Amino acid sequence: MDKSGSMASSDIVPTMAMFDTNRLGCVYEAVLRFIRMRMRAVASNGLHVEDTISVVLFDTVGHLCVHTRPIAELLVDDLLIYQADGGTIYSSGLQLAGRILGESRANRQLDSKAPVIIFLSDGGNNGGTDPVYEVHKMRTKNPCLVVHTIMFGTDPAEKILKDMAKAGNGTYQLSLDEVQLARSFEDLAKSLQPKLVALCNYQ
Repeated sequence: MDKSGSMASSDIVPTMAMFDTNRLGCVYEAVLRFIRMRMRAVASNGLHVEDTISVVLFDTVGHLCVHTRPIAELLVDDLLIYQADGGTIYSSGLQLAGRILGESRANRQLDSKAPVIIFLSDGGNNGGTDPVYEVHKMRTKNPCLVVHTIMFGTDPAEKILKDMAKAGNGTYQLSLDEVQLARSFEDLAKSLQPKLVALCNYQ
């Protein structure tokens, strides 16, 4: 998930007081709602397979905030130390997510889970390698991988996120405010079976 400097903008703010009043705070709130929805879905279906989650934040580099852990609300606390700053290089987050997927393939407990990436940004890509190429590369190594993308805000550079979702056999969503963002995450949470989920967010 994107944590670049533009995510410090206070034009969109979360509804929960525990989060900073900026775009990044909205993302953290949406992640919490996503986690709650996934936990309810597993409990209500009587399933015995937990979701496993990793969270990557990125600016010009990738930050591994949550590394392959059972999904739980308390994981959001690990995100709150990260503030919005830096530039926006999509591939920095994607490459780190790819490394996590590679480690997961070697783990017999995780190898049976179908991997999903939810990639979010509020702006265009500014350097690094081609993000669509990075998605193709991950899909070559992980044929079951699905990559969903979300544009948060009104930046016109949404085509690349659409192309990434197409390459990742996933969906693209545009979220203009905190309500739509929460709905996007909740819709994705409802659509998933228990999976290895990687949230790739840019500051």
